[in-house]
Amino acid sequence: MIPRSRAAAALALTAAAAALGTCGGGSSSPTAPLPPVTSPAGPASPAAPDVYPGAASCGRMGLGSPAYDCRDEAAAFQAQVQAAIDALRRDQPDLFDTNALGLHVTSPGRFYVGLIERLDRMGLCAAFDGHELAVKSSNDFNDQYQVLTSTWNVRQFGSSYQVTCYPAAFPSAAPGHPPANAACRLPSSREVACAPEGARFFADVDASIAEVARRTPQVFGQAEQATEGGYRIVDPDGWKRGLVEAMAARGYCARHDGEEFVFKKGTNTLSEHYDLESSQGYVRRGEGTYVSTCYPAAF
Repeated sequence: MIPRSRAAAALALTAAAAALGTCGGGSSSPTAPLPPVTSPAGPASPAAPDVYPGAASCGRMGLGSPAYDCRDEAAAFQAQVQAAIDALRRDQPDLFDTNALGLHVTSPGRFYVGLIERLDRMGLCAAFDGHELAVKSSNDFNDQYQVLTSTWNVRQFGSSYQVTCYPAAFPSAAPGHPPANAACRLPSSREVACAPEGARFFADVDASIAEVARRTPQVFGQAEQATEGGYRIVDPDGWKRGLVEAMAARGYCARHDGEEFVFKKGTNTLSEHYDLESSQGYVRRGEGTYVSTCYPAAF
């Protein structure tokens, strides 16, 4: 559900679920944020309620309409959006700093999750679509707000409003959660936003790669180092399974999503994503393999 360039552009933030088109600029087909309304869990994950950011209000209001029209008029929820930003600054001051352009956010994922949670407490359904924040108090209409610039600076005090959509255009039905694996004891989760903000898990990831090479050398052609510092993969399934198991032994939930390895540990607060395979069929090593961090965890 996350594109290959989850952080392909260092400033691009990905959608919480299947993407629609962007709403800003008055398009009649906006990008409608997609918090899940139902939660079919992956088969290997424990059954659990779908407690996604904004669940109380969005669950009560239900799905938006697939047919809607958007136009630039007057913001209905600007004061509440600003109040949520102010509350987040008060509650999580480490999430913000200042630069020449104003108030800067150090973790877009934490920022959007925090805004959605605080708007939820106000009785408003909110969701992030990878570009804009959508807010509604009923299914009659929703507003779209672009609350961060491409450099992660906060747009405040009326500058973030984009358009209003009639009827409310979000959320649409979301797919089931991506599956975890049998070793993961956490329930499945789905991300709101992802961005590259620095790896926490790299040391364990790299040590686990070395452990796979030591314990199951047959998954690699030989122990020679490639130009990018990895091993040549001759058994792709064995390599993926081995790394997932090695990370599980260190207390992580892990999976390969078809393109990247994804890891979370202890909670569903966040997941980290790593590109560990080269196009030439070698294991990639080094801190450059880290791609992004997603909030909440992306599986």
